[in-house]
Amino acid sequence: MANGWTYQKSGLGLREDEFSWQGSVESDPRFFLRRSKDEPEKVTDLLFGELSDDTAEAMLAEFLRLSGGIRGKRLVFTRISRRGDSHDATVATFDRVARVGTNAVVLSGWLVDNRFLDQDGNHWNAVLELRRDVV
Repeated sequence: MANGWTYQKSGLGLREDEFSWQGSVESDPRFFLRRSKDEPEKVTDLLFGELSDDTAEAMLAEFLRLSGGIRGKRLVFTRISRRGDSHDATVATFDRVARVGTNAVVLSGWLVDNRFLDQDGNHWNAVLELRRDVV
């Protein structure tokens, strides 16, 4: 355990405080995840660092599982862009977050029915509407 982090075999580091769970990867100090304990449907930080999307998807899926799983019909990635950011930059960020989030959700046994940008004050959130994958 380094600085409160407990690392999994995959390389995902986990720690928690009274407000949130956090995830990191030892090999990339710029990759960071945070999930609210009060509102577990919200991922309040998603910083990709230099990880490939495939690796980020796997780390996000494992992080969601180890921090309580997917519990509801939505997963919200908060504050992915500011309202003042260019349309192109906002859409590019949304597309990547939605793609990585969707693939992580599918790895977790859920399906995404819809994904969209949602304005939240001066920021945009990426929202994934979910349902359980029933086989």
